[in-house]
Amino acid sequence: MAERALLKKHGKLRVSLVRPAIVISSYEEPTPGWTDTLAAGGGLIFGVTSGLMHVVFADPDKVIDMVPVDYVSNTILCSTAYAARIDKPQVVVCHSSTSHLNPSKLQILA
Repeated sequence: MAERALLKKHGKLRVSLVRPAIVISSYEEPTPGWTDTLAAGGGLIFGVTSGLMHVVFADPDKVIDMVPVDYVSNTILCSTAYAARIDKPQVVVCHSSTSHLNPSKLQILA
């Protein structure tokens, strides 16, 4: 609904919208593994790797789409620069995910 509203009401603005997958801790920036919250995928990963969760009910062969927070922030910066350079005002929608290049399955987390 928000995307539709932006498409109708953006007027003369160049808008950049980033849609990330499940956001997890950083890959490199500011330091590897950095996070300031256990929201999104961080809570699941922390629970499993710390031994607090022993069972996760899910299909182990399904791909779970997670993306590091530094990838998402870099996507936001790049899409903003791209939208600013477009000749006519429009809404640019970017997806930030990694499963097509680096798929992760739940069986790896166990």
